[in-house]
Amino acid sequence: MKILLNGEKAAEISAVLDSIGIGYDKSDDIINSSAPDSDIYDVICMDNINSISETADKYPFIPIIAVTDNKNKENRLALLEKGADAVIDYPIDAHEIKAVINALLRRLYRLNGDRAVIDNTSLNYQKRTLECGNNSVSLVNKEFEIISFFFKAGFRIISKSDILLRVWGLDSPVDDNNIEVYVSSLRKKLKKIGSTLTIKSIRSIGYQIERI
Repeated sequence: MKILLNGEKAAEISAVLDSIGIGYDKSDDIINSSAPDSDIYDVICMDNINSISETADKYPFIPIIAVTDNKNKENRLALLEKGADAVIDYPIDAHEIKAVINALLRRLYRLNGDRAVIDNTSLNYQKRTLECGNNSVSLVNKEFEIISFFFKAGFRIISKSDILLRVWGLDSPVDDNNIEVYVSSLRKKLKKIGSTLTIKSIRSIGYQIERI
């Protein structure tokens, strides 16, 4: 688990995260910096309240915790309306922030032990297998990395450029055809185990998990 911190209280928040063993990085300019990799960062925690709307728009795959010392009810509602997924009070309680982070991740990824689950299909992180009922199928490295990204995104569209960046890196000579080869293989494996899921191609954009 790793948290991206932003705002004037990042130093204080990082001390709390240190005390409960949660990793983090800090970003002074979360809007204009390059996008954090959603395969690295699980949650954004920020007290830069004015940037929440832009942050939520720029990083739709990453839950946002807003930290505020204003306990006014209207202020908390405004933060949620701007795009925060949760609001916690400052000074931060270590047990509270840990519970909030775990709750957000359970809801987002539907984690169940060492698995991520969507409908009747689970991705086993330890065994690197796709599983449905009593059926399972092994995944090669790139298949596993790609389907992990899909499970993390849920039913949201993932662009081809994001897949290339996260699975192969910036300087890789890999092109869209390579992605399609692995996606095609994943479709066949999902069908083989009786999954209710498939991977839909979104023309000129990317891919999306959808129900059959």
